[in-house]
Amino acid sequence: MKITVFTPTYNRAYILENLFNSLKRQKFYDFEWIIVDDGSTDNTADLVSSWLKEKLSFPIIYNYQKNSGKHTAINKGVKLASGNLFFIVDSDDYITDDALFKINHWYENLTPKDSFWAISGNVGFSKNELIGETFQSEYLDSYYLDRIPNNIIGDKAEVFFTDVIRDYQFPEFKGEKFLFEGALFLEYGQKYKIRYFNDIIYIADYLEDGLTNNIRNRILQSPKGYAYVKCKEMDVFKRNYKDRLSFYYYYWKDFNKIIGTNNVSRNLRVTFFTLFLSIAIFGVLNWFRNFK
Repeated sequence: MKITVFTPTYNRAYILENLFNSLKRQKFYDFEWIIVDDGSTDNTADLVSSWLKEKLSFPIIYNYQKNSGKHTAINKGVKLASGNLFFIVDSDDYITDDALFKINHWYENLTPKDSFWAISGNVGFSKNELIGETFQSEYLDSYYLDRIPNNIIGDKAEVFFTDVIRDYQFPEFKGEKFLFEGALFLEYGQKYKIRYFNDIIYIADYLEDGLTNNIRNRILQSPKGYAYVKCKEMDVFKRNYKDRLSFYYYYWKDFNKIIGTNNVSRNLRVTFFTLFLSIAIFGVLNWFRNFK
C-alpha cells in the first residue's frame, strides 16, 4: 500500500525543510512526496532541486504552476498521485515520525473499505497538545457531517482514498484563488464514513501569512467560490426543516464573522448581504418546491 504525501506551497522555502526532515524520519517507506508550487517567487525551486540530489528512500515529484490557489494545486496533485492514499500536509506544517506507519496500520485494518473514503488522525500544536476536541475511544467511525455530535471538533489530519477523490475536482473560477476545502467534504460527507483514530500525527503551525489567519480577505476576493460552497451546503442540509433552519443560523453567524467589521466597505457589506439573501430565498423556494 502506497501513500502520497501532497504539499501545496507558495513562498515557503524558509520553513518547508521542517516537513522534508519529518518525511526523512518516517518509519514507513512506501510513499511519495508530491509538491505543487503555486507560483512561488522565492527559492523554493532551488531548494527542492537540492533535495532531489540527495539519496532518499522516497521519490519527490515537483510541479510548478501559475499562482491560482491551493484548491487548484490539489486538483493537480490528485492527478499526479500514484498512492492509494492521499495525505495533504501544508507547507508550514509537518508530521510525527510514526505518522505514515500509523496511517498504514489503520488502513490495513479497515473493513469493509468500500464503506469509507478516508481515515484521520488528530492535529496538534505538539505531539502532546491536541488542537480541538476528540472522543474517548481508540477509534470512531463517523460520517463527516456527524462530527460535532461525536465530539470530533477542530482540524483533523484526513487521509483520503485517492480513487474516491479523483472523481471530484474543485471548481476553478476565473480570477479567484481561494475555495474552501470543505467542498470536498460536502461531496462525500454523506456517502462514506471516515475512521477517526485517536493519535496526533500532524503538527500544525498557524503562521501569520497562512490561509487560516487571512480567511476573511481570501473570501472577499473569491465571492464566486464562497457562493459555490454555501449553495453546496444548502443542498446537503435540505434533508429536513430542522437542518435547514440550523444551516441558516450558522450561515448567518459565518456571514457576520466575515464582513461584520468596520474595515469592510459598505459596498462589500451590501454585496454579501444581497448574496446571503438571494441564497436564502433560493433555498426556501427550493425546499417548498421539493416538499411532499
